[in-house]
Amino acid sequence: MDIKNISPLGKTPYYALYKNGKYERYIGNKEKLDAFLRDTQIGNQASNLLLEKPYLNPKAGLGIIASAKKDEVKKFVVPKEQYQKYHTIVIDPPWPMEKILRDERPNQTDFDYPTMEIDEIIKFPTIEYANPDGCHIYLWTTQRFLPDAFKVMSEWGFNYQCLMTWVKNVGFTPFSWMYSIEHCLFGRAGTLPLTRLGMRLDFQAKVREHSRKPDEFYELVRQASPEPRIDIFSREKRQGFDQAGNETGKFGG
Repeated sequence: MDIKNISPLGKTPYYALYKNGKYERYIGNKEKLDAFLRDTQIGNQASNLLLEKPYLNPKAGLGIIASAKKDEVKKFVVPKEQYQKYHTIVIDPPWPMEKILRDERPNQTDFDYPTMEIDEIIKFPTIEYANPDGCHIYLWTTQRFLPDAFKVMSEWGFNYQCLMTWVKNVGFTPFSWMYSIEHCLFGRAGTLPLTRLGMRLDFQAKVREHSRKPDEFYELVRQASPEPRIDIFSREKRQGFDQAGNETGKFGG
């Protein structure tokens, strides 16, 4: 088993448990990792060494890949075979949301995954995936981070055009209104035209696991935007899309 730092872009390290190279479960930040180490009786010695160097406990069979110092955080590099390749980008950034537990949607407990701060999302090299001859982008966001999403899209080098809206079959009420919709910003780099005109910006689809986007959305993208396409921070393999992210097989697909 290995514990890996899974936040190469983040200033705050996050850790996940892997077994035989396969993702098992998310652990969390340094505080949660300390608790995990204590609970598994690996001891405080490992915890004390985490931010200094990797730690290996042969008896427990548990490897710790520690984060580097904050000023040594590795920059995400777009793979050569994906650099400036795509005419269509779908991206669902890990916005810095907090976990919400609700009886009516128990799958919400599957919320534990590493998030990024807004400035970290802005620094993500999304534009490097874009074909210089033109590219469409679909940027998913939440109610809370909708204003930030406009800034993020602009900072990435794309021009906002319109807002798509997923009308859900269920919702939840965190404060006052029931949150029963989710938004996706559509934008462009260059003047690449849509491959089909006149489709509605709103679409209805059922909610499944947390962060899992509906098949109906991807069908709209296939009709409106040309290949090659990529789904960044993807958690499910879909026909007609390449993938990028550390949970690409989360939902099987």
